[in-house]
Amino acid sequence: MKRLAIGVLLAAGMAGVFMYVGLTRTSEYSRLVEAGDAALSQDDTFLAIEAFSGAIALRGDAMLAHLKRGETYRRHGDLEAAIRDLTRAHSLEPAATRPLEGLGDVSQQLGRDEDAALYYAAYLAIDNQTPRVLYKLAVAHHHAGRGARALPLLRRVIDLAPAMPEAHYLLGLALRGQDRQDEAIDALRQAVVLSPGFTTAREALGAAFGAAGRADERVEQLEALAALEPERSQREVDLGLAYAEVGRTDMAVLSLGRASEEHPEEAQLYSALGRVWLD
Repeated sequence: MKRLAIGVLLAAGMAGVFMYVGLTRTSEYSRLVEAGDAALSQDDTFLAIEAFSGAIALRGDAMLAHLKRGETYRRHGDLEAAIRDLTRAHSLEPAATRPLEGLGDVSQQLGRDEDAALYYAAYLAIDNQTPRVLYKLAVAHHHAGRGARALPLLRRVIDLAPAMPEAHYLLGLALRGQDRQDEAIDALRQAVVLSPGFTTAREALGAAFGAAGRADERVEQLEALAALEPERSQREVDLGLAYAEVGRTDMAVLSLGRASEEHPEEAQLYSALGRVWLD
């Protein structure tokens, strides 16, 4: 009886020790994760990686620490290390979407569009209501030369987030790739309406107008671009030559002359002005 009592006491003591150790490890793990987050708030990726690594040493089966270290490696620029940690995070919790999005983002940075598309598609198999990831998958398809596959995704993005100018812009590019010029112009115009300072969209819209033979509307976009980026002399060159092409020679000379005074070191302005005078 006495031995039994001693055994019970020993078992209870050991259980208490294990419980204490477990609670201590959990507490220290949480502290290290919080320290990593605090370091990131100060943009100290070295200290954050060290903190998250300590958390992983305590709990190697914890998805969150691997995820956070992977995201930090990406921010730090070590993309292969990011892939390793994010892959581990995904293996620990296959139903978690954040590691999948992270893997897609890093894959795109590495130029692995096929891998990126697979990760984003896996995310959407779990949650297909996130415009951000639908758009990223469309971008991956576009980069891989599959514009036709990007179209339904982009229309879905616009249904869910109609005020997202990037989606309208990419839709315009995809439609142009399918030789659907009028629809492309409508999409690109909407991107510019939503974001007037979206210069890349204005460039594409101007090019679409030019391809459609709508020279005056192309000039309007070039005027807007020159106003948005007055420091770029190439904008004035493009605008001046476009004026000349539609017969507005006086405006071409005025625009290029003024630009050459503002940027006297830019030889291309004098060359364009000379072309207009010769014509």
